[in-house]
Amino acid sequence: MNVLRVAFYTAKRQLKNKSSIISVVFFTLLLILVLGNSLKLIYEPMSFDKQSICIYSNNQRNINDFKNFLNNNDAYKDRIKVVEVKARKIGIDNVKKRINDAYMELENPKVIPSASVKNIYIYYSNDFEVSIIKNAIDSYKYSGNVNIKDRSDVVQNNPLNLQNKRPNSTGYYAVTMLLMIMLYCAPYGVDIVTEDKNRNMIGRIKSLPISRTKLMIGKVLGSVSVIFSLATCIIIFSKFVYKVNWGTNIINLIPIILLFSFFTVSLGAFMGSVIKDAVIIHYIINLIVPFFTFISGGYIGNMFLGDSINNISFLSPSYAAKNIILKNAYGYGMYVSGFYIELIVASILLFLITIVLGRRKA
Repeated sequence: MNVLRVAFYTAKRQLKNKSSIISVVFFTLLLILVLGNSLKLIYEPMSFDKQSICIYSNNQRNINDFKNFLNNNDAYKDRIKVVEVKARKIGIDNVKKRINDAYMELENPKVIPSASVKNIYIYYSNDFEVSIIKNAIDSYKYSGNVNIKDRSDVVQNNPLNLQNKRPNSTGYYAVTMLLMIMLYCAPYGVDIVTEDKNRNMIGRIKSLPISRTKLMIGKVLGSVSVIFSLATCIIIFSKFVYKVNWGTNIINLIPIILLFSFFTVSLGAFMGSVIKDAVIIHYIINLIVPFFTFISGGYIGNMFLGDSINNISFLSPSYAAKNIILKNAYGYGMYVSGFYIELIVASILLFLITIVLGRRKA
């Protein structure tokens, strides 16, 4: 109960500056509106997302031939991702789980010894008939001795959502600007570490009937609840006013928003523990937040950034959170467990270091 009481009073104290809180929410919504409208044309082509197809064949040459066909065709090479699988069952399961949009099996007929003749078996989701994958396979069929042997049953109630595979500019910047502003809330974490020093309350803290660790946990919970509340206000407003797609079930956003709030507070608390000068801390925050936002594709999408930047995008916590949120909203064929693990490990590590340093200085 003491931990919850500390969390309550921490949140209450941090929420006292109502003008600052309103400014943060208003500024974020303004950024989303301005960037969403000014860069609308850049993101217009993104309304049709890159699709993915998984392929299995007992002859690697068949797979290589199909890949070469796509790479040599400008209409397909940047719009279809090919994933090789080890078995037919894996490919079909990938379609059912929406990891890939279609599954194709390439087989050389036993009755025809020529390696240039292939049978194609296809397993796919709804809306396949109007997909770019179908166009590519049909084109491949007419490019050589290829036969569409069979089209397996459609995966029912599993549409490709071809017209809504990626966010428009407003939807994209709603995600990236939200994460950027949340990172700018790191001073809340700094505050919970430095406030007692500034007020010369160390002696009083030692006399309280609560351990220093529990006190820190309570303060972190309070700060996390504040950042989470701010993020929730931005999400709800942008959803109903800007019509941003946050997913069919907005409740699914709670875990990632809570986790990213915890990461932000842990990052601030860590910085407050290792750096004494508050001016330097705020300078570093104002330096790393734009950096994290930039390499994560926050200002301009990763597809417009060079390979050198994209190769280090994983270093940004915003990149992990962005992919989790977009997966929730648009059902990308990607695994997000790795992104969750990245944020969880980083948050806990920063928090534990803060706890250890706090004990040593006590």
